[in-house]
Amino acid sequence: MCPQCPTFSPAEEPAVLAHVREALKIADDNIEEAITSFESCEEAYRLCGALYHGRTLPPARQPGNWPEETRVRLKEAFETSSLEEYKAFFAPLAAILHRLTDLRTDIKLAGCTGTTAERLYRLREIVPTVQQLCNDFEEERKKFDILQHDCETVSQIGSVSIADDGFIDQYRTANDWAWSLPETQRAVTVGGRSLDAVTFDLLFADPEKVLHNLVEEDVDVGEDMDVEEGIDW
Repeated sequence: MCPQCPTFSPAEEPAVLAHVREALKIADDNIEEAITSFESCEEAYRLCGALYHGRTLPPARQPGNWPEETRVRLKEAFETSSLEEYKAFFAPLAAILHRLTDLRTDIKLAGCTGTTAERLYRLREIVPTVQQLCNDFEEERKKFDILQHDCETVSQIGSVSIADDGFIDQYRTANDWAWSLPETQRAVTVGGRSLDAVTFDLLFADPEKVLHNLVEEDVDVGEDMDVEEGIDW
C-alpha cells in the first residue's frame, strides 16, 4: 500500500468503495454537463450573432446609441472575419473544457484499478480538481448570459430591410461574421454552398424563432462533490 493512502478497517471497505464509485460518477457527470453547456454556448452565440447582424445597421452601432459596455461587447463578439477570431473568443472556455475531458481518463482508472485505499487516495486528488475547473467553467460561461441579455435588448430595435440605408455595409459585416463560423467554412468549401446563401439564411431567419431558441436556463456544472461525506475516516 502507498504510504499516503488512507487506512480503514476491513469492515469499512465496502462502504468506502461504494463512496469512491459514487463520487467519481458525480465528477464524471459534472464533466458531461460541462460538455453540454459548452455546446449550448456555441448555439447561443450563433443565435445572438444572427440577431445582432439581422436587427442593427452600422450607424446604430456607433458610440452613444447604446450603453458603451453593451456596444463594445457585441462588437468584439460578432464583428469578426476569421476562424481564428472565433476560436479566440471561445478559447478560455474551451481550455477549461479540454482539461476536464482529459480528467475523464483519470476518473476511469481511479474507478477500476488499484486497491480500495489507492482508489480513495486518487479520488481525493481528482475530485477537488474537477470541482475547481467546473467552478472556473461556470464563471467563464457567464459572459454568454450577458451576451444573451444584450441581444435580447437589440432584438427590440426591429429587423433590417434590404431597402434600409446602410444595408450594404451591414451585409458586409454580417458576411465576414458568417465566414468566421466553422460550419460556414465547411458548407462553402466542402458542401458547395455560396457564402452569400449562408449569410442570408442567418440574417433573415425568423426573429421570433431565433429568440425562442436562445438558451433560457443555465446548466449547473458545479454539483457538490464532498469526498468526505457520510464516512468517518
